[in-house]
Amino acid sequence: MNTLKNCLSFDEEEMKSLAVVTLILGFIASFRYWGVDEFSFQTGLNNFISSVLIVALSVITHLFVQRFIALKKGYRVDYKRWNIGLAIGLILVFLSNGFVMFLAIGGIVIHQFRRKRVGLFRGGMRYDDLALISFFGPLTNLVLAILFKTLVFLPNTVLIDKLVMINIWIALFALLPIPPMAGANIFYSSRVLYLMAVIMFVMIAVLL
Repeated sequence: MNTLKNCLSFDEEEMKSLAVVTLILGFIASFRYWGVDEFSFQTGLNNFISSVLIVALSVITHLFVQRFIALKKGYRVDYKRWNIGLAIGLILVFLSNGFVMFLAIGGIVIHQFRRKRVGLFRGGMRYDDLALISFFGPLTNLVLAILFKTLVFLPNTVLIDKLVMINIWIALFALLPIPPMAGANIFYSSRVLYLMAVIMFVMIAVLL
């Protein structure tokens, strides 16, 4: 129970960051859907709300799994949004009229619980641990996309498609080798692991 509580506990700054990220990425994901032939505020608002909820689910699940893995290995994870990435996303969605969705949720800062690491590793933070914790974030979104894809039998296939699409883009952009994205930690830890992860993620994304 304490582990679950720690995984879902965010401080005030993290809550603000999560709110900003979900609203901006929700707007980016819904940009093309403010009416099909002409502008419709009600249609756009409905798509914006559903996109925000999907992004919130995707980001929180992403962070939950990363925090869970981190706690098991003796680390604490703090969420950090990427303001430059959010700005790039907004610029690209306007310039492309919504066809380019740069969904960069940000990254994590990992801190070591030294008392839990005594006798296990005395050289500081292990880079393979850092890569593993980071990797589980985008992997979680990819798994969510696969799970949602199996729900095609449900009547609202448009919502299911949106769930799959948003999680795929979040997973792929999270692999960018740019700090503070998860891909940077994987890339600097192991080029081979990073290349394998990118190939696997792209192949599965194409199949979905």
